[in-house]
Amino acid sequence: MREFIRQLWKQSKKYKISRDYMKIPSVSREELAGRINSTDHVLKVLDKFIVPLQKVLKDREYTLGFIDSDGVILKVYQCAKKFVKDFAPGKIWTERYVGTTAIGVALTTKKTSIVCLKEHDYKKLQTVFAVSKPIIIHGEFLGVLTLAIEEKGGLEYLINLMSVIVGRVEEQLILQESFCNTAKGEKSFEEVFRTFIHEIKNPLANIRAFLQLQQIKSGNRAEYDKIIQEVDRISEMVENFRYICLPKDIYLTKINLTNLIKNIYEALKYMFNLKGCQLKLYIAEECWVMGNENKLKQVFLNIIKNAYEALDEEGLVEIRVKKGEKDCQVEIYDNGEGIASEELKLIFQPFYTTKVNGYGLGLAVCQEIISYHNGKIIIDSEKNVGTTVTITLPCVGF
Repeated sequence: MREFIRQLWKQSKKYKISRDYMKIPSVSREELAGRINSTDHVLKVLDKFIVPLQKVLKDREYTLGFIDSDGVILKVYQCAKKFVKDFAPGKIWTERYVGTTAIGVALTTKKTSIVCLKEHDYKKLQTVFAVSKPIIIHGEFLGVLTLAIEEKGGLEYLINLMSVIVGRVEEQLILQESFCNTAKGEKSFEEVFRTFIHEIKNPLANIRAFLQLQQIKSGNRAEYDKIIQEVDRISEMVENFRYICLPKDIYLTKINLTNLIKNIYEALKYMFNLKGCQLKLYIAEECWVMGNENKLKQVFLNIIKNAYEALDEEGLVEIRVKKGEKDCQVEIYDNGEGIASEELKLIFQPFYTTKVNGYGLGLAVCQEIISYHNGKIIIDSEKNVGTTVTITLPCVGF
C-alpha cells in the first residue's frame, strides 16, 4: 500500500497541481441535490452512528465527512479550516485536483487507506494523519467516510472506532434492504449468504486497517506489506465468490471505454517500470459502450495483472483498442510464458488455477461480467510464446 501511495504521488505530478494552493471545482447545486437524494438512506444511517466518533473528537481539531464513489463531498460533519479550507459539500475531492490523499487512495483501491504527513501532495495537509474507510454493500461501492486530524495520539483507537461505525452502517443498510425485499422479515438463502459474506469482509477490513497502522509505527514496510497482501487476497476471493454465487444486479450506463482504458494504463505503467517491463497502449478510435465502469475496470485490471505476473524482466504488454461497425474490441497481449493447450480449455472454470497462491476465480468472474455486458472474452495462447486476451463489447453512439 505504501508503494502504491508513492506511485499515485508520481502520477499526480502530471496534473501540475500546486503544492501551496488548491483550486477544487464543484458540481452544480442541482447535481449535488440529486446525489444527496440518491444517497439519502446511507446518510441517514451514517448520521445515526457517527455520534460516538464526534464525541471522542469534540476537543480536537479535525475534518470529518462522507464522499461518494465519484469523489464528490456529500456531507461535512466538521471541517478544520486550519489545514483544509476547501472541504465542503459539492466539492470534487479527487486526485485530479488535490493530489494524493487518503480519500483518493480509498476511491482508487476501495480499501481502507491511511495517508500520513508528507505522503500528501498538498503542503498544508503534510501535518495531517488521515484515514478513509469505504462503505460497500453487496459489492456496491457507495463512498468513503474520511477523517483528518493533526495529533497522532489515539489514532489507533480512532481507526478502530471508524471501523466499528462503518461496520454498523453496512449492517443496518443490509438489514433495511432485507426487510424491504422480504415482506415477513424472513431472510431467504440469498440474504443469509449476503450477510455471511459481509460478516467475513468486515473484520478483514478492520484487520487491514490495524496492520497499516502497525506498518507506519514499526517502519517495517516490506514485512507488513506481505501480510496486507494476503488479507487483500482473502477479501478478493470472498468478493469473487459472492459475485459468482449470487444473482447479478449491475447498473449499466453509457461510458467512454477509451478513457477507462487510458486511466488504467496511467495507473499501472509505473508498476511495470519498477519491474523493468513495458506497458504500451494503442488506441485507433474513441469507443463508447453500455456498461458498469467499476465492473469493466475490474475485468481489465485482472487481465493486465495476469499478464504482468507472466512477464520476466524486460517483458512487454500491449493494449490495443479498436472500434468496428457494431463492436469495440480490446486486445491485451503479453510475451510471457504462455498457457499450454490443455490448461487453456479449463481456464474459465471456477476454482481452476495453476498459480501457487491462486484460487481460480479471477477469470471466471471476468467471463461472468463480460457475458452480462453481452460481450465475449477469448484467450489465445501458446506455451513459451505469449498470450492474447480479446474482449469484445457492443458499442453505442456518442
